[in-house]
Amino acid sequence: LLPSVAAFSSHPGPECRRTMYDIMMWLYDNYREEAVQQESAGRVFGMAKDCLLQGLSDEESYLRLLVQNFWSHETRLPTGTLERLVAMLECMHSPRTEPQYLSYCTNLLLEMTSRSPDFSREVFQHPLSECRFQDIHIDHSWKQRHAAMTPMFVETQATH
Repeated sequence: LLPSVAAFSSHPGPECRRTMYDIMMWLYDNYREEAVQQESAGRVFGMAKDCLLQGLSDEESYLRLLVQNFWSHETRLPTGTLERLVAMLECMHSPRTEPQYLSYCTNLLLEMTSRSPDFSREVFQHPLSECRFQDIHIDHSWKQRHAAMTPMFVETQATH
């Protein structure tokens, strides 16, 4: 029965996919602890995890947000940046979602910045449209300035 539910991940109707995500979220949370003890629970947990990881790349933005909020909860991913990075490297990789892995992991890691007290603080005191810019000359003749740091055989490479 579960493969039939998981097949809804490619269904054209967003509400059908939302219902499938809700089911998979329930399965993920309720089979997580049993997955290490029972092989059948591990298969259910793995299929739920794969579907939820695919949900991070859903074409509908509100469904992506729903699944991202699911993953971002502190019971699933730690709130500390280093701990979160380690948890994502350990448990959020799946062969089925490998092409999207870097995208959703980066997104979940950068999402932590929104929890910072400085998140809503402006970076610059004045808008860039009010700033005065001036031209500056940059010396790009790196060969003369850093002759000791010139890589071996650099003359054999095409230079522009």
